[in-house]
Formats: sequence, structure tokens, C-alpha cells
Amino acid sequence: MFEVEDLTQASPATVSRCGMVLLESHSLGHNVLIDSYCRHVSKFVNEKTVHRFAEVMHYCANVCCEFIRLNCKQCV
Repeated sequence: MFEVEDLTQASPATVSRCGMVLLESHSLGHNVLIDSYCRHVSKFVNEKTVHRFAEVMHYCANVCCEFIRLNCKQCV
């Protein structure tokens, strides 16, 4: 398994043979999941409620991640 910062030097053949998966940095993390959920829920709940929910969830997720980073051991 290899981890690279970008695929600027990889040919299409290299990508297909190695089974590479590109994960862009802006599409990782919990913020993407929260935003996606809020877009889905906004069909059923008013916009003000969804906005407030998103604020609270972003805050809670960030605080929880920071707590885990500082106080817990993470197995990889």
C-alpha cells in the first residue's frame, strides 16, 4: 500500500493497474458528512433549524475529535 500526496506523475495505466483511489483533502473528514446530511434533511425541516443543527454538529464533532486526539489512543 502506498500513500502519495497527488497523482501528477501517475499515468492512467499506473492508476488502473495499482487500483489507486484518489481522495481529495476537501472530501475527507466529518464536515463533509454533516453537510451532506443537512442538505438531505433540508427537504423535510425548515432552513433555520437545519442551519442551527449544522452549527451545533460541527462544533460538537470538532470538540469530540480534539478530545480524542489529546486524551485517547487510536488504533490504526
